[in-house]
Amino acid sequence: MLTGFRQRGALTVTSPLLVLLVFFLTVLLLDGARLYAKKREMQAQANSAVTAAVDYIQACSLTAPDIDIINTIARTGALEQGWDGQQNFSVYVGVVESDAQGVAAFRPVSRLEESNAVAVRYVRDEPISALLPEKYFGSVQIQVSAAARKEVIATLSASPSTAVVDGALLGGILGAALGDSSFRLDATSLDSLMNTTVLLGDLLQVVGVDSVTDLLGLDADVLAGALKVVSGATGPLAEALDGIVAAAGISTVQVSDVIKVVGDFGAPENSGFPLYDAVISLALNAIELQQDGGALISLPVFIEDLNIPLIAEISGLALKVYVGRPPVVVIGPARQDSNGQWMTDFYAPDISIELDANIRLLNVDLVVATLNLADLTIPLGVHVGGGRGYLVGADCAAGTQENSVLLDVLIETSVARVVSGTVDPGTGVVSYQPINANVGTLKLLLIPLLNPALQITAGIDASIPSEVKTVELSPALRLDCDSDACQPATYESPGGGLSEVDLTLDPLEVRLLGADLGGLLAPIKELIENLLDDVVGSLANAVINPLLQALGLGLSGISVSATNAVQAPIHVLEGIDIQI
Repeated sequence: MLTGFRQRGALTVTSPLLVLLVFFLTVLLLDGARLYAKKREMQAQANSAVTAAVDYIQACSLTAPDIDIINTIARTGALEQGWDGQQNFSVYVGVVESDAQGVAAFRPVSRLEESNAVAVRYVRDEPISALLPEKYFGSVQIQVSAAARKEVIATLSASPSTAVVDGALLGGILGAALGDSSFRLDATSLDSLMNTTVLLGDLLQVVGVDSVTDLLGLDADVLAGALKVVSGATGPLAEALDGIVAAAGISTVQVSDVIKVVGDFGAPENSGFPLYDAVISLALNAIELQQDGGALISLPVFIEDLNIPLIAEISGLALKVYVGRPPVVVIGPARQDSNGQWMTDFYAPDISIELDANIRLLNVDLVVATLNLADLTIPLGVHVGGGRGYLVGADCAAGTQENSVLLDVLIETSVARVVSGTVDPGTGVVSYQPINANVGTLKLLLIPLLNPALQITAGIDASIPSEVKTVELSPALRLDCDSDACQPATYESPGGGLSEVDLTLDPLEVRLLGADLGGLLAPIKELIENLLDDVVGSLANAVINPLLQALGLGLSGISVSATNAVQAPIHVLEGIDIQI
């Protein structure tokens, strides 16, 4: 009896304690669930904030980012998800970067032009228990973070102009790379070259490497062979690619000299680029190695009659064309790096033309005296320019029916220059040299008096200044179509012809026996001045302008083409480390 009484007494004491313990554990369980639910709620609000604001960062907008606007839009997105507008809610603009192990972190930036992401850190204090007094049990700090990255990765290239592409001329360029002056590109091969887009993923498969980074480190002859396989090239185009593979020194050129990938993200494997751009870059690289700064094309030109008074004939006309550094196909985003430089830059090679005209002049009868005009050589150097540009804006697609992106580029055209002079073979720079000539024999009553009769000095130095402007490529570049069927987004600035440049020779000196006799030589000076002006203008219209048209060039012209754009879905990173 005593034992049972003691057991009942123990139960009387322990039962309330057990009930209290169960209640306390239940409270802890409920509060734990409540705190977990609160954290998930806060995370959803942070996610909503960054998702709403990410379209306004540099990498995804055609307008300059504004921290106040981004902050307002982020907070509005959080309010729509239930945020109460209180507590510590911080919005950051910056860059999502990955370390060597692939772990992502967010780095805020002070220069918003670098940004490709928005991040939020949300901190609030919550009572540990909703049922128990906070003054005894205290509170806990809940912290969440989120970042959203969104950007377009575009493929761009540039050339002096693509208004005209001539198969024979292009064949001559490829023939120079192949060392075969008789090489020609037929219409079928030219059409295939101009209209074929190659995907990086297909190249990786053919070459047998796992990543774009591995591809860029390979030799250019490997790229040429892979391009032949991927494009299914046949005929002269296949011959050209085979010739590039075998070109002397081409193995010293790397794929990265032809295809440039910027940023630390790598290029998506479904990025595409034009076969034409890659082949031309390979060819010019090969020529640069073989010619060591020499002329790309050197050929005689014959013109029977320019219909210029006092010109008997053009006895010789030598023409040389020089091309600067080979262009690259560039793949990258529309933002700046940490040094304030636009990451995705492209350029068109500068073109220089050297023309030497040997002109035989007619005689001039001055009644009592006769001036027998002899041969005159006129050197003319033309720097067409080309320029460079940068991808500075991208209006990211938002899942609309078109699902397309708009791209803005900053264009800097080069100075175009026309001079009497020559082209430096090493640099392609035109160098001014006056036209110095000893001309003719002066006869008085059929008696030779002076040989040469006159010393002529004249010169031309005319230029078209460079231009800087931001333009929008057109049309919008679609994301959801087969690469071969996509219309590229382009900007075309064809530039002008030499007819737009004042080619008047100035100053012009005509001396007799080394002396400028002023008014006594005025009639002869005016006659020769008009003659030389006509010669230079006619040469420009008869030789230089048609050559520019055949090359698809204009003075200070540039053509920009975006052939592919890839945009990954918005990537929200929860709990990301914000490095502040």
